[in-house]
Amino acid sequence: MIVMTKKIFCTICLLFVFLFTVNGQKKYEMVIEKTDGSSVTFKADDINKVFFRDLSEQEVGDIHFSTPVVSSITDISAVVKVTVEGSDISNRGICYAKNTNPTIFDKRTDASSNNMTITISGLSSSTTYYVRAYVIANSIIYYSDVVSFTTSAPAFYGTWEGNMYVTSYWNNRYYDASYTLINFDRDPVTYSSGTGYWIDYYSDAPWDYIANHIRWNVRGGNIRVYFVEDDYNVTIYDYRLTNNYFDGYIYTYDDKEVEFHLTKTSSPDWNQYHYGWDYWRGNNAKQGVYEGTHTSSTDANKPLRILRVKE
Repeated sequence: MIVMTKKIFCTICLLFVFLFTVNGQKKYEMVIEKTDGSSVTFKADDINKVFFRDLSEQEVGDIHFSTPVVSSITDISAVVKVTVEGSDISNRGICYAKNTNPTIFDKRTDASSNNMTITISGLSSSTTYYVRAYVIANSIIYYSDVVSFTTSAPAFYGTWEGNMYVTSYWNNRYYDASYTLINFDRDPVTYSSGTGYWIDYYSDAPWDYIANHIRWNVRGGNIRVYFVEDDYNVTIYDYRLTNNYFDGYIYTYDDKEVEFHLTKTSSPDWNQYHYGWDYWRGNNAKQGVYEGTHTSSTDANKPLRILRVKE
């Protein structure tokens, strides 16, 4: 007699779990209806054995795994190699998660061969993951040993070009920067901090550009940038990296959140620039402070540099 039926939707299948009572004892059965129309059934007298079946718990079958090897680890991806041997294998692949006991109901990537080389992507940076191989043979799930790996810090190293909404106010007029170049050089020890350059270019101002050396670090998922010559900070929030694009958010001087989009570009000769506001001599083009704080200036020859959305 069926006394309970539970239906669960997952990303790869329609899944049913049935609870039976046979001679007063509970029996569990799980049926996975896959998207290709086929189905797999698992039976056990313990609910945990329906969902979580380790190789050491199997009473039947002859399945052997190599220990998974993880390589080519980046901030968002890794390559997993593992081999499985056995008969009557209907499904195989790897599963991974941030918890220490990944199953096929966590993140999962299937394979078509018993010699598996699988690239997993869409990972979070600076995060530890746990991965193991699985196979389904004779309606039983087998798992390999679990191995762990940690993704690297965000790969925003290099030079980026785009609009960072920089404006300089001088002599009762706003001058909008045409574009900005930002360079992040990685610290070879920590990988989460380093140095670099920030250059704002202007097309209609009395100056061609304003350049600063920067020091940066990743903290709490944000990038904190310190401008060496001008002694102030700006923070990049909720950034994303996809291929050759670097997106994120900054706040304008009036606390408006603005999304920026940068594109990877080649690096110029950084030694060709003069750094700091005092280079400009006659104009003394010192930058103001970002993020809601204006630099008060009693010197009419000292432009105030802010972040704003052009009206």
